[in-house]
Amino acid sequence: MKKDAYYFPHFSNARHDRKLRRVRKELGVEGYGIYFMLLETLRDQETFNYPVDDIDLLADEFGTSEQKIRTVICNYDLFQVDSEQNFFSMKFVEYLQPYLDNKHRNRINGIKGNLIKYGYISKDDSKNLTDVEILELDSQRRSMELIPMSGGDSGGDSGGEQPSDRKESKEKKSKVNKNKGIYRKVQHLELSVEDYEKLSVLHLESEINDILDDMENWAKLKNKKSAYLTANNWLKRKFPNRKEKPSADIFANFDFAPDSYRNRGD
Repeated sequence: MKKDAYYFPHFSNARHDRKLRRVRKELGVEGYGIYFMLLETLRDQETFNYPVDDIDLLADEFGTSEQKIRTVICNYDLFQVDSEQNFFSMKFVEYLQPYLDNKHRNRINGIKGNLIKYGYISKDDSKNLTDVEILELDSQRRSMELIPMSGGDSGGDSGGEQPSDRKESKEKKSKVNKNKGIYRKVQHLELSVEDYEKLSVLHLESEINDILDDMENWAKLKNKKSAYLTANNWLKRKFPNRKEKPSADIFANFDFAPDSYRNRGD
């Protein structure tokens, strides 16, 4: 799991919040600890929520009673419960938003830089593309279905491929890739389309490619013999409680989330 998955802001004056003062008055420091352990639990979830039906599991983990956890969740207006009976904290996600925005912006800038570097788009083109379009182009690049423009980021037509030539090359490349059955190469290993489909039963394409990016930069991968087994193990460690594939639109229920998050699909 990436280390930033553990991050969330904890304000030094949180104990002075009126709601938390009420928690401490009625449940003592145990209630205060339960509150922040609940936030830690939410931060570990892909969608920042947790099923109410599994509160008993949290009680076992926290070493406290189920009733105390329910009291902290339901009695102090610190958490909300959605229509599917998952509890979450709107304020918690709101506090995380600047961090998520910055992380998203850095990721988009990195992807955009690679697309320019390898000649898939020009610098001028990049200024007019939305985040969603950048992510879509990167997805096509990873699938080896997008053929880079000749001449890097110059954007000129001199000596380069004509649109019709690029279209024909793209179609040929796509057919070759499909025939080979290779989803993506990672260092000396190849992840087949068949193995990718196995991973995609529980994971989003963006999650799989994030793991493959990590593997690409991992020196010890040279000692591994299977891209699928390595990726599968890393995904299991990153999402230990994953039982079904999540919705791609994880921020749809938060009105304050920017459009780039509601539409990004990762």
